[in-house]
Amino acid sequence: MTPGNKRSAASFILYGVANEVVTATDAIKVAIVAGRMFRNGHHRHKVLIGKDPRVSSYMFETALTAGFTAVGMDVELTGPIPTPAVAMLTVSMRCDLGVMITGASALFAENGVIMFSGKGEVLRAREIKKIKSKMPLDDKEILQSLAQGSEIGRARRIDGAADRYVEYVKSFFPDNVSLEGFRVIVDCANGAVYKVAPWALHELGAEVITTGTNPDGTNINSACGIEHVVKLREGVNSYRADAGIAFNGDGTEVVVFDADGEKQKITSRKHNGELLPDDSLVSALCTLAQMKK
Repeated sequence: MTPGNKRSAASFILYGVANEVVTATDAIKVAIVAGRMFRNGHHRHKVLIGKDPRVSSYMFETALTAGFTAVGMDVELTGPIPTPAVAMLTVSMRCDLGVMITGASALFAENGVIMFSGKGEVLRAREIKKIKSKMPLDDKEILQSLAQGSEIGRARRIDGAADRYVEYVKSFFPDNVSLEGFRVIVDCANGAVYKVAPWALHELGAEVITTGTNPDGTNINSACGIEHVVKLREGVNSYRADAGIAFNGDGTEVVVFDADGEKQKITSRKHNGELLPDDSLVSALCTLAQMKK
C-alpha cells in the first residue's frame, strides 16, 4: 500500500488505512519518540502540524498533539494546508519539527504522517528508521518519557498560516506579469489546496472558476484532481478558459492545461534562471506566467 504519488513511500513514518493499518495509538507513540529525538537544548521546543482535510486527519492531529505535548513540545496547529506549506512554515516559524498528516493522492480511507526537520527538509532515511525502531514503546517506557509540571507542552491553533503561505507563493510570481483578464479553472481535489490555490490566483488578478473545493472528509481525490482531468479539460473548453489546473490531495503534484486542453510543461525555474522551490502551487503560478507572456 503506497500513497500513489511522486513522494516516496519511504518518506512516510506512518502510512495505511486509518484504524486498520495505522491507529491513533501509533500516532501518539510516533510523536513521543520523535519529540524526544528533536528536543535538543534547553529552549521551549516547538512542532508545527498541518493536515489535509480527510476525515481521519482530525483524529491523527489530536493523537499527535497529545504525544508531542506529553514529552514537552509546544504544538502549532495550522489546519488544512498543503504539504509544501508545512515545510515552508516550519522554517519560517522557527520550529524544531514539522509534521504533515496526509494520504497524498490516495482516497480518504488511507492516511499517513510525514515529518520535516527544522530546515524544512523531509527527515532522512536513517532518522525515519530510528523513529520506527523505537516505536514499540511499553507503558514503562512511555511513563519515563513524559514531561512533568510546567514542562508539559502547550497546543494552540494558529491564525494566519494560510495567509503567510499565500504571500510566500505569490512572491515567486514575476513582477512584470499580471493575470488580469486570464480565466483559470482550478481543481483542488477536495484536498489541502482548496483554500490557498484559488486565493493566490485571485490575488494575482485571475478570474477563477473552482471545482474540488468542498471537502467533506471523504471526497478527497474522488473523481477529481490530477487523476481525473477529463472534466477539467472539458471545462476549459466550455468556459472558454485560458488555462486549467489540477492538484492532488496534499498539493505535491500539479498539472496545467492551456486553452486547447494541451498539457503544459511545468516551470521549474524563475525568470532569472534560479530554481523554484519544490512547491506545486509555486510551479503552477509560474507556469501560468509563462503562458500569459
